[in-house]
Formats: sequence, structure tokens, C-alpha cells
Amino acid sequence: MSRLFAYLGNDPVLLCEALDRCGNSLCCELGEAAQGWGVGYYHDERALVHKRPGAIEGHCDLRELCAELQSMALIAHLRQAVQGAVSPENTQPFRFRNWLFAHIGQVTHSADANQALHERLPNFLQHNINGVTDSELALHFFFASLRDYGRVDREILPVQQLLDAGTRTVRALKSTLEDASQRQTPQLDMLFCSGRMLVAINHGPARLFNLRFEGLENSVRGAAEGFRAQLLAFDAGSPGEHDEAKPQWRELPANSIVVIDENFELHVEVS
Repeated sequence: MSRLFAYLGNDPVLLCEALDRCGNSLCCELGEAAQGWGVGYYHDERALVHKRPGAIEGHCDLRELCAELQSMALIAHLRQAVQGAVSPENTQPFRFRNWLFAHIGQVTHSADANQALHERLPNFLQHNINGVTDSELALHFFFASLRDYGRVDREILPVQQLLDAGTRTVRALKSTLEDASQRQTPQLDMLFCSGRMLVAINHGPARLFNLRFEGLENSVRGAAEGFRAQLLAFDAGSPGEHDEAKPQWRELPANSIVVIDENFELHVEVS
């Protein structure tokens, strides 16, 4: 199965320590082989992506993908391929300007539906498509919605505009697929990161969870009382029975748009 989480914090040095406190929540046992993983993160305020396409079997700990990273924000994705060859171009997360983003699930069920999505995108977004997956096409609808506010290049945006853009993304995707005669419901579980804010769209079968950090005891910085961070994760697992770190994940409502702003405040709107 695909797995996906995003992180936003105020101290890049404490990233790995915060993820370690998640225990086994970011681990999974793969019933069938996954087809690669990718991590997007920020260094000197630049969005960078590290991808490794290829078969992954057995136990997977998403924290290991981020080992030794120092970043205030990241997205990590484990791919279960639905469309497209195993290649860097089809491996998530994707990047547009300074945004990082990823998706889990299946959006389209035919080549005609893929073509309909592609044709609906503005030219400047079509030119950013490098792979052949339905995920990459669908994710770019968010930026088409955001462009109407003239805010694609900004790292910090009004929360309500991001919530509205998420809702408009869902509507535009469903409308386009209906026009393409697709009867199957698209699975729209997505995460976006600007480097300073997170956005989630949860309009699919995956369950979306949130975890908040206020301070970090016994860290490399001591008590780290000023540390703040938020995580969003789809289908976060439960800590093991003997896991000392038992994070209090909060399940968020289904069919929602979620924003974590630059002050690490959570905003949820059911749509």
C-alpha cells in the first residue's frame, strides 16, 4: 500500500528526533512489494527531492527515509504503483516551483480520463508534468485553483484561500472525470507543502491523522520548550505494544480540507 506523511517544524535540527518520537506510527508491513520511495525537503529555503524507484518488500519505516535530514518541512511517500513505469519521473513527491506534493490512491481508470485531466490544466502546468501518472495530473489541479488568487509563488498564503483552493480542486477533478464518462469515484488523498505551510485534501478512503508537538523533552537541545511541529499522515499506524513513544495521533474528519499555517495552527474544513 502507499504511505504518505508531511512534517512542518520550527527547528530543522530536531526533525529526526521528532520523527523518532512517533514510534511505530510511521512504519508498515508491506503485503506486496512497493515500487519505490521519495522524500521532498527544504534546504536554504529551496525545495529538493530525493527519489529511489525500485522494489521494496517486507517492513518499511518511513522515518528511515528522512534519517540525518535537517529541514523545517518535508513530505515522504512510499509508492504502490497504479500507473506508469518504475522510474524517477513517476516517483513522488513531485515539485512545482517551491511546492512539494504527493498523492495516494487511484484517480483515473482509462487513458481517456488521463487525457481529459491533462487538457483541463493550463499550459504552464502542463509543461511541469514529467511522468505519466494520474497522481501527477490530479495534483496539479490544486495549482490551477490557487492561480485564480494569483498566489502560486508565495510560501505563506491566507488560510481561507488554501481551504477554498482545496475544495475547488476536488470539484474540478470530479467534474472533469464525469465529463470523461468515468463512473468510478476518484481517490483524492493529497498533501502539499510550501515550505512554510501544509495543505491536505482527504477525499478518499485513507484516514488522515494529525500529531502536534509543543516542546520536546530530553532532546539534543535539552528541554527544547520552544519547539513546535505538526505532522499530517494518511493511515498512520498504532504504536507497538512495547513502544515507549505513544504519540497521540488525532484522526481528522473525512471529506475535509486541512491547512497547517505558518504559526503551526490547524484549520479543518469539511467539504
